Amino acid sequence: MMIKIAAAVTLSLIFGVASRAQTARELYSAAPASVVGSSAEIVEETSSMIKLKMSGKSSGEFKLVAQSKGEIIVGLTQSDCDASGVRFWSVKGGKWSDVTARVLKSLGKADVAAIIRASPATLESLNQTVEIATFYKFATDSTDLELFARKQGSCEAAGRVYNYRFNGKRYEKTK
Repeated sequence: MMIKIAAAVTLSLIFGVASRAQTARELYSAAPASVVGSSAEIVEETSSMIKLKMSGKSSGEFKLVAQSKGEIIVGLTQSDCDASGVRFWSVKGGKWSDVTARVLKSLGKADVAAIIRASPATLESLNQTVEIATFYKFATDSTDLELFARKQGSCEAAGRVYNYRFNGKRYEKTK
């Protein structure tokens, strides 16, 4: 009986924090390992964002994007020289659900020209395969999200491809 009570109290504390958390730190602490991984180190934080040093040369940002009607939206960027990603989760009643497809439209063929313009890439032939890494960054003082292109064959950032503004439900490109 005592074990059941202790387990119930522990679970209510874990799920309670996630459902009413107000800061990025509280949410990050309550997030399942499948969301935040296990080897990230916090290097900087504000009430709405945590900058992370991940394994190897990877870095990331954990951002509290929105809180409304019992739902919290958080995002996580991860990047290194060669690969990057961004994912979003909805937190309702302690349950974390991946909502990336709902919150941010995937990059597609129509975005290639914008990425090449921001890089800028050098094409020696029309059949040439060009690899340009991109990465996402959250704005520190707002919910804006930016997509950057790296210089061709380099880890150095070349330029911003898009700025996205959160409209309360999803990110939209701004001019």
